[in-house]
Amino acid sequence: MGGPVPDSPEGTMNGKAGRIIVITGGILLILLVLSAGCSTRTQGPQLTAATNVPVTSVPSPAPSAPLVQTAIVPLNPTPVQYQVYTDPTYPLTLDYPRGWVLTQPGDCSLRDYGRTTCNIVNFYSPDNPAYRIFSVDVDPSPGSSLEDYFNDATATLSRNYAPVSNLRPTSLYQVSGYKAYRFDFVKPDNSVEIAVFTITPDYKAYIFTYNAMEDTDFTTMIKSVTLTSAATGAA
Repeated sequence: MGGPVPDSPEGTMNGKAGRIIVITGGILLILLVLSAGCSTRTQGPQLTAATNVPVTSVPSPAPSAPLVQTAIVPLNPTPVQYQVYTDPTYPLTLDYPRGWVLTQPGDCSLRDYGRTTCNIVNFYSPDNPAYRIFSVDVDPSPGSSLEDYFNDATATLSRNYAPVSNLRPTSLYQVSGYKAYRFDFVKPDNSVEIAVFTITPDYKAYIFTYNAMEDTDFTTMIKSVTLTSAATGAA
């Protein structure tokens, strides 16, 4: 009668229910913690991406254009200077390049074109040893018309320097306003010669020769020739 009283069914059930609640609450708490941790790890990268500052790409500088070298051209290039030659014996003047040397042989002898003429002046370029020579001969007594004189002279040149190669067709020319003929040819040694023939109204033959191809100096000299004559009329 005085011993311990056994647990009642209600007490036992209440104790079990309390333990279950405690366990359940603990499990829920653990799940909440784990859920919070997972949520934090999931949102981490999103927050990082949202807070990143976008990087703007900077274009590379364009390559510099290459420097272009420009040739400097003088505004006033020095022109070739010419001086005037006036013959002391014959009514002849012409321009020749400054720096050329002139001689006045005055010798009269048989020439390679078959006529005896007087060599009144020679102009030598400074291109030593390959001189360019512009020569003027005078025949005081041509004895024929210009056409016959020219044909005889070129025939003699062709015989003396056979074989002769013509550089240009023989054509009517003019010297100081007078009718003239010109003959350009190559000798067997490959040297070149130009021969120009004219006869003035006072019936003197002038022969101009040049031992090179036509160039600026020859053109200037032959075009500058002035021959005066007291006679009038056609040659």
